[in-house]
Amino acid sequence: MGFSSSASIRADNRQNTAVFSIGEDGSICEESAPPPAPTALETGAAAAWDGDRYLYFLFGAKYEEGRYDCMRFDLSLAAWDPVALPDTPYAQGAGDSLAYVQEEHRSYLYAVIGLASSQAEDRGVEERVSAFVRLQVEPTVKSSWEVLEEFAFCVDDGSSLSVTDEYIYFLHGCDCGDQPVKTFWRYSIQAQQRETDLQPIPARTGANDGASLAWDGVRFIYATVGGAGESAKGALGDEFFRFDTEAESPDSQWQVLESQPCRLGDAPGNRLAVLYGYLFLWQGSSTGSTIYRMQLERRPQTPRPTVSLHQRRCSRLHTK
Repeated sequence: MGFSSSASIRADNRQNTAVFSIGEDGSICEESAPPPAPTALETGAAAAWDGDRYLYFLFGAKYEEGRYDCMRFDLSLAAWDPVALPDTPYAQGAGDSLAYVQEEHRSYLYAVIGLASSQAEDRGVEERVSAFVRLQVEPTVKSSWEVLEEFAFCVDDGSSLSVTDEYIYFLHGCDCGDQPVKTFWRYSIQAQQRETDLQPIPARTGANDGASLAWDGVRFIYATVGGAGESAKGALGDEFFRFDTEAESPDSQWQVLESQPCRLGDAPGNRLAVLYGYLFLWQGSSTGSTIYRMQLERRPQTPRPTVSLHQRRCSRLHTK
């Protein structure tokens, strides 16, 4: 098992938002239609796919501003939906993360809204709020965000969500301080409640910029922990793990894997995705924008787009 192929998305230092798609043949294509507003994703931007037509986005925010924007991108049209979704109930920040969940006849977006302490200070906000919220997303339903829990702790860079058949797993990320944070818990979709914390992720410096989660669709949740945060003393990280959802004991839940092929850090945001039987890893930092992929041991039945993508500028994944 290992990352054996790579390609590069040349999207560093963009002033506008771009959406990229990866085809089963390894092609990487840019869907370059800009969103109507705001003009760019910012710190804490997060995305979730519904497994078919839409990509949902939280747009994040600069440290000195408060933004609440939530929109979706229509893959069938390669365009942003002109009808904005309801604003998030709290100002977005560096600790945002997003997940799409299909519950029988209803569909939801679950989100962690994480406002970093430095962002709160820049905006003159005395009390910072991090929370776990959800929004029902149906064409015929007009809904608003539901607050599931307000956290008694700060959620900052590295906050990540991952959905399995029964649970939503959450990697806390850093907590606005210089101490490593390794907290990992899950939320029961059926019982609609957060369960007791699971075994903490065994990362030396905890989760920081670039920490990510991705379920393989069968058994394992893969995790990067990133780096460059205060607990990492500014160093980029290459630690790589997987969590066994079927482990018989807490001590066997986390497995330390061979280091990932690149170091992560510099910016928050998810770096992992599972599609076509591969785990994809996007470097997405000042040191490079390379995409790597690793073939999974057991090929899951992951969703495949049923829409025809409008592919504009494409490059190929090349095997090393």
